[in-house]
Amino acid sequence: SMWAKEHLSNDALVMIPVQCGDFRNVAQRSVFLDFKYGTMSTFSIDFTHKWFERVQDLNPQRIHHYSTFYADLIADYKDLTTERVEYLIHKYNITHGVFEKPKVLPYPILYENEQYVLYNLLSAKE
Repeated sequence: SMWAKEHLSNDALVMIPVQCGDFRNVAQRSVFLDFKYGTMSTFSIDFTHKWFERVQDLNPQRIHHYSTFYADLIADYKDLTTERVEYLIHKYNITHGVFEKPKVLPYPILYENEQYVLYNLLSAKE
């Protein structure tokens, strides 16, 4: 998160593992989707529709159930294919992506540590 704050442009839109709710605050960058931010749905029906559209775009085949929603959301992010990431990049103008290791995607790596990899999704696939 600190690396992103210091190195990514202020207008970056970053995909993050949906359970990493503190990324937005620490990095001070916009995120595509996280679970924590979904609680803002309480205050705006318009926001609710936009947030849930992003949830559904992770895995359009998923039928969501209250009892498994959080675990399913985490799994859907972990299971994203390169093709699905490409779809999301183009639909939402996502610029960067953080993924848990050992996931490997065909984009340039900007930063990594023992747990996460930050990809530049604007660059051509490697």
